[in-house]
Amino acid sequence: MSDHRATGRRPTCATTTAIIDAFAALAVERRYPIRVADLIARAGVGKSTFYEHFRGKDDVMLAAMQPIVLALATAASGRAARPYVRTVVAHLWERRSAVRPVIDSTAAATLQRRLARAIARHGASETMPRARRC
Repeated sequence: MSDHRATGRRPTCATTTAIIDAFAALAVERRYPIRVADLIARAGVGKSTFYEHFRGKDDVMLAAMQPIVLALATAASGRAARPYVRTVVAHLWERRSAVRPVIDSTAAATLQRRLARAIARHGASETMPRARRC
């Protein structure tokens, strides 16, 4: 396996994670909106590398929110573990001043659609009749 320090290039997953982690840190420190230049600087990636992974800062925000969307969709289906849901809700509550601008951002409609699709996907097995087996 190659060592990314020797080549100067990070594996794709590590780069994506670094950008999402940079977003999370900046969202707590500075609030949203966050500039792409700030994400690039914090993640330690180049501008072209950033755009290889994301179309813009809203895409990074949506990727950062994906675990929360999944937790809320699972909770809506009634299949989530209560301690897990409590942890996610507590996390959102503690960071509500940072979350509010995200929810009011230009990506809010996309975030709402993703949450609705995730709820439909997770709840589909609960609401749709099962096929009969012969």
